[in-house]
Amino acid sequence: MKALITGGSSDMAKAMVEKLLKEGHQVAVTASNVDSANEVKKHYSKDVSVFVLNLHENDNLNSELTSYLAGCDYLILNAATKVKKLKRFHHIDKGEIRDSLEADVVGNTTLIQLALPHMIKRKFGRIVFISSIAANIGSSRYGLYCLTKNAMEGLIYNLAVDFGRYNVLSNILRPGLMQTSRTERFWGKEGYIENVSKVIPQGKMGQPAEIASALTSLLAEDCYINGQAINVSGGMPLVSRYL
Repeated sequence: MKALITGGSSDMAKAMVEKLLKEGHQVAVTASNVDSANEVKKHYSKDVSVFVLNLHENDNLNSELTSYLAGCDYLILNAATKVKKLKRFHHIDKGEIRDSLEADVVGNTTLIQLALPHMIKRKFGRIVFISSIAANIGSSRYGLYCLTKNAMEGLIYNLAVDFGRYNVLSNILRPGLMQTSRTERFWGKEGYIENVSKVIPQGKMGQPAEIASALTSLLAEDCYINGQAINVSGGMPLVSRYL
């Protein structure tokens, strides 16, 4: 099977790639520009293809990427605009909103529209959107992030209804508090891991490999999961106790 994972530089993408390669799948990832693609290639074996994909410029996709999407069995939408500065929503300007919607909603839907007709024709396809538990419970000063995640979640439910009969299954994974390089600015602070672990029912922050493990069942040929949002969060939004 052929898989495409967007946001190839992330720790979660690396864990998913490792898992899929071990299972014998053909895997490709994306990077936002040429320099990033060159860095991303260092993390993967020669068996992994790396495509340049700037989700802000989705009207002019790489022809090689477009061709790959035509034969793609697993489309895993993992890329997301990085939240550089936490802001309350009334402090976010219209340009930021447009940019985020263009990349995280229009960009993702462009990829889906390119892959979907071929999945329907083959009567097989798996679309997985990597969302966030924040989309479900809210998170202070993450308004724009939650906006785009929820927009995509709504679409995934629609895809599940319209295309499940073609064996094209669409689902959502919602990571919780994950220990990745992107979130290090939080868990790198003294006492953070200890404090949040008291709240999380499973008693620890999540690891990228746990996202990869959750992904596997959604890609299986005999999968009977469609239109579902699965929290990979150690039990959150349930909490063990309040800090």
